[in-house]
Amino acid sequence: MEISSVNYQKYVAEAKEWADKNLGGEFQFRDGQIDCIVNIINNVMTKVKTHVCEAPTGTGKSLIAFIAAGVLAEYHNIGSYILCSDTALFNQYESDIKRYNLDFGCVCGKDNYICLKNGLAFSNSSCQHKQVSIKKLLTGDLGKHQDFLNCSRSCKYIQALKKGHKSKVTVLTYQLWFSANSSNPDNYTYEDYRWKKRGLVICDEAHKLPEIVQTLFSPRIDMNETVGIDMMIRFASLMNIDVPDKKYFEETFHYMKMIMEKNYASESARSKDMMVCLKRYSKFYCDLIPAYDKLEELLEKGIHKKGVDLNTFMKAGTQFRQELTVIREYICLIDKLGEVWAVPSLLNDHTIVFNCAKEAQMVKTFFHEKTDYEFLMSATIGNLDNFRTMIASDDDKDFSASEADNGFDFSRSPIYYNDNFHRLSYREKELNLPKVMGQIEEICESYKGVHGIIQTGSYEFSKYVFDNASPSLKSRLLIYNSSSERKQAINNFESFHGKILIGPSLLEGLNFADDLCRFIIVMKVPYASLADRLVKAKMSVYPNWYINDVINKMVQGLGRGIRSKNDWCESYILDGCWNDVMTRSSHFLTETLMKRLKPISEAGI
Repeated sequence: MEISSVNYQKYVAEAKEWADKNLGGEFQFRDGQIDCIVNIINNVMTKVKTHVCEAPTGTGKSLIAFIAAGVLAEYHNIGSYILCSDTALFNQYESDIKRYNLDFGCVCGKDNYICLKNGLAFSNSSCQHKQVSIKKLLTGDLGKHQDFLNCSRSCKYIQALKKGHKSKVTVLTYQLWFSANSSNPDNYTYEDYRWKKRGLVICDEAHKLPEIVQTLFSPRIDMNETVGIDMMIRFASLMNIDVPDKKYFEETFHYMKMIMEKNYASESARSKDMMVCLKRYSKFYCDLIPAYDKLEELLEKGIHKKGVDLNTFMKAGTQFRQELTVIREYICLIDKLGEVWAVPSLLNDHTIVFNCAKEAQMVKTFFHEKTDYEFLMSATIGNLDNFRTMIASDDDKDFSASEADNGFDFSRSPIYYNDNFHRLSYREKELNLPKVMGQIEEICESYKGVHGIIQTGSYEFSKYVFDNASPSLKSRLLIYNSSSERKQAINNFESFHGKILIGPSLLEGLNFADDLCRFIIVMKVPYASLADRLVKAKMSVYPNWYINDVINKMVQGLGRGIRSKNDWCESYILDGCWNDVMTRSSHFLTETLMKRLKPISEAGI
């Protein structure tokens, strides 16, 4: 939406005045920030539904969000939510709020807060063991629980909730925002103290939005994790309330497992049969609802029996209702789209997940329909047409897009690709792994005493490199074999000199600035697995999704070592499969990325 010169000057003045008052007189806008902020304000004021902005590392995304939201709140009385994709990003926003002493709310998941009385996570706090509701702690109306009055005033989680609801700008995780905006009111976490709708929702790491929605709204049936169902059935039995036997759940799961293992002429036929089973499974959940309501009524009246603990019941009930809500919403979506778009997968002997191939429709249903105005920003939006398709905004007239320039100089950060075509695809990896291993040795040797990372794409490739490394290289490698070991490996990498961090999950969420990372080796191009049912289904619906996904992952991974204007990092793509991207899909690559790409022969390797 074009902006008049009068409004442009007005919003610039508001942004500068707000920044001066709240960020201090020494604050200086970075290149491109002010225009981005003005665009956000103008789009909300002119009722543009969705604004997408590619904001690379170094553009100051958190400050863009803060200033735009602050101006809208102070000068236009419009509230905002700022959504974070993970705890690390949330912590960064929280740190900035504290740094500038902003009057903003900031709320994470409750188990990130520790009880001051017993030192445990909030779900196991003293107040929860005494069945003191969050609503009572929030309002201070504690009745017989006056001994928790101090908790009501000092508990960090309760104070965060109070501040978050009171503030016109609040930072939340995606999961918290989505849980409070479910179409089913039973899913509200904070009883009557619900998150109210606000004019603007700002999404950081917005390229993850489809994946986040898919994860949160895809039913996952795990017969090894049925705590909610088990508790409802056991407690109802103790209180002489009729409920379905667990065998009905188990039998239905068994039918689903048989369907997944059976040969079908088409996946759509399989999906249709699986949806029949899921609806049956949902019915048993629904049959437990009257028992849940009756139990809640009896327990709140103090009518207890031995073995029925109100706190345990309430926890189980929360999980039970959340699981049912996800199943109900998924069934409603598939009924609207048709069974052909349901994508069930058997993960193991005890777990089935139901995804939806029309991921964009999930974004529309669970995100767009819950917002007034949106600002979606990420360092890797990628091809705009592809992104619009994946977030169901390709037919939306109320849409605008912009790009923030970080002003980085990439002249010292070439990306060398393997023009020797040493492909590491499934069929060719056995032949080419020794050749690629030789290149890894040569590259690492040329960076002696220098920090770097090797993005392997899989634990299998990590093990291969470690097992075949020379003694001198092996002494530098910091390898991890699971996600639980990853954090310690990163800590060691940041603490010791000249080390090389090697692993399959080093593409996002890592900040290795300056001498922490001077070279990156991409051993395997991170293509999504074609063995994954959801991947295959999405490829049939969105022809460009697959290539756009791998390009965005590559851009994310190559950005781990360049975090500021004066930073630099040399990169090497050793998987010859990258040549396919350059040959067939170069039109999806940005001009900046294309300028950095050079044959590995130019590096003398």
